[in-house]
Amino acid sequence: MTTHITERLNQIHKLCEKALISNDDNVLKQLKDKCTCSIDVCKKTPSEESLIELLKQYAQIVLDYTYVDETKLVDELFPQDTCKERIHTIFVWIDTIEELVKKCLPETSMVDCLGHELVECINWRKGALLYMLCSTINGDSNREDQINDEFYMNVKQGIEYLQQMLTGRTNTSEWEGDQDAVNLVNMGIYSDTHLLSMMYAGEMCYWLCNKPGQSTSDFNPKVIGQDLLSKYIVCAKLPVMYGWSTDKAEEFVKVMSS
Repeated sequence: MTTHITERLNQIHKLCEKALISNDDNVLKQLKDKCTCSIDVCKKTPSEESLIELLKQYAQIVLDYTYVDETKLVDELFPQDTCKERIHTIFVWIDTIEELVKKCLPETSMVDCLGHELVECINWRKGALLYMLCSTINGDSNREDQINDEFYMNVKQGIEYLQQMLTGRTNTSEWEGDQDAVNLVNMGIYSDTHLLSMMYAGEMCYWLCNKPGQSTSDFNPKVIGQDLLSKYIVCAKLPVMYGWSTDKAEEFVKVMSS
């Protein structure tokens, strides 16, 4: 049952070893050690409970491993000659998490196995990476030729990932806290990352509104963007969210409403 997990962990372990030859990185060292520990656990016959814990560990290892190159991509401003392949590789690795959950526990959903926070993190990381890619291209006058069909496809995909993050939890009735906290939860905001996700998705909807033909019967970027940004503005203005700016969001809503 754990054979597939072991194979993937061995792959990450070898990749970390290879990277450490030229890069004495503490994160990679820690990841290598985590892989070794999880591989040792895989040698035992796990119960369903311990298998779930092992899959959670694997998910965290993958997210930590892919974050190394995600950070480099952002720092390097998504170099045109390599970013597409590197983002694809990151997504392939992140997708192995769901692949292994389905293979090891086919009757268990991702949320039941990993929990809301990890599943949301997976969607956040994909959506945020596409946002950063498209934001970098959109803000560089020397890369105007890259604002093409592929750019808008990435924008739309990024919106979908961030929407999945924001709509993953439906039961908020048991949430406790002051009224501001309850109001945030009722709008799908459980953390600063959720609020940032709402802003990112709304801004990407604004970009899509600049290109004709992006609206379909089940995807209207103007409607989605106005809804997300209006909620963002309400949340960001709550006293508990002191310090969050709404200037850009209000500007986008004004343009999309005209």
